[in-house]
Amino acid sequence: MKNVIPLILFLSLLCGCNDISDRPVTRIKSYPYEASPQRIQQIIKNYNRIQKEMNQKDLLDVMGEPDEIRPLYEPKHNPPRKPVGTTWWYIIQRKQENGSVIDKDEKLVRYTLDKSGNVYRIDKWGF
Repeated sequence: MKNVIPLILFLSLLCGCNDISDRPVTRIKSYPYEASPQRIQQIIKNYNRIQKEMNQKDLLDVMGEPDEIRPLYEPKHNPPRKPVGTTWWYIIQRKQENGSVIDKDEKLVRYTLDKSGNVYRIDKWGF
């Protein structure tokens, strides 16, 4: 039984799933990225309908699938860091994957969800 738990954890990492919501980690794959006109309208029209404490299902119902899902870890510098939630990114524009704020020139909304899948922080920038 002791060997089964590490195996399960290892396999979950291989499939790209985070252990908070079992949703796969996703990222934009090609740059520069710009959302379709319909997607831009959806994000701009609906982002302020999301409120803190809303659950993951409500977020999906209002905003649709996120463009990126990333694990969120506790702010600790020494490994191993524990996952404390996920961030869901709804991206209008990102000119490049890496670089300074000016280089990326991002326009997006990011929702931070806790371990239970409830929104506890909302950030937007660039528009």
